[in-house]
Amino acid sequence: MTSDRHLPVAIVGGGFSGTMVAAHLARKGIESVLIDGAGRAGHGVAYSTREPAHVLNVRAEVMSAWAHDLDHFVRVAEADGGHRRDFVQRQQFGRYLRGILKDTIDSGCLRLVERQAVEAEPGEDGWTLQLDNGEELRASGLVLAIGNQPPEPLPFGRDSSRVIHNPWSGDAQAAVEDLAASNEDVLLVGTGLTMVDAVLSLDAAGHRGRIVALSRRGLIPRGHTDSARHRSPPRTYRTVMSERSGAGSASAARKSAGARPSTGSGRTATASGRAFRCTSRRDLPVTPGPGGTFIVIASPRKSLSDCKG
Repeated sequence: MTSDRHLPVAIVGGGFSGTMVAAHLARKGIESVLIDGAGRAGHGVAYSTREPAHVLNVRAEVMSAWAHDLDHFVRVAEADGGHRRDFVQRQQFGRYLRGILKDTIDSGCLRLVERQAVEAEPGEDGWTLQLDNGEELRASGLVLAIGNQPPEPLPFGRDSSRVIHNPWSGDAQAAVEDLAASNEDVLLVGTGLTMVDAVLSLDAAGHRGRIVALSRRGLIPRGHTDSARHRSPPRTYRTVMSERSGAGSASAARKSAGARPSTGSGRTATASGRAFRCTSRRDLPVTPGPGGTFIVIASPRKSLSDCKG
């Protein structure tokens, strides 16, 4: 079925970029349709997390959605009892974006279509978009705001339930709950910000097993400088690392992980039987399976040998 209405703009993807494109168009009186079949319109992947430990990487004072009103988000954060210097929860910023989306829809300039766009074909008068329910939409302009795509599977463990290829999937959330109950060891492939989120999720769920993070360089994200004017959440990555620190833990973790002593690129911390290790070893033995040592949560964009910290 083809819609008889020809809209000025069709936007595919309802995360931050798609939402704000629609909002800016609406402020100029330009109608659009926003197509998002993931159920995350106004949130996207980044701000749909429900884990309170997942916070913004920068302070609230620089997170306004509007360049002409730099305190727009600050007022929202302060109304919720926060401060402009806080690193607020990402889900709070997601609610902020969802509010912008609602205001845009209420303006009458935006139609939200919660379907998946499967095909876009250019024509003389614009674009025809095919949706997953067979409906067709026509628009003069097309905006692709589809964000990052799910990670490519690792070259091993493709058929193993113990290897989670997409750390933001429902399978990953279920794995975190299972790990919290079993306290099994966890291997995180990659040591960037997604690794930080995974560690915080595991800690918040109550996991007290060993965690090994693996990348080519074994580097972890650097934190912001401390400031007396900002209040950190109760459980931060730095807090978790501090709690898992203890004398003599480094050599024990290296031996148990099967890796040689580090020359400085690896970082290890353990306490009360818990351990975290960031290693640059690429030949760490991994044998996923029903009796495997590790459950693997991966976020690769390239092959394992190309993983970067």
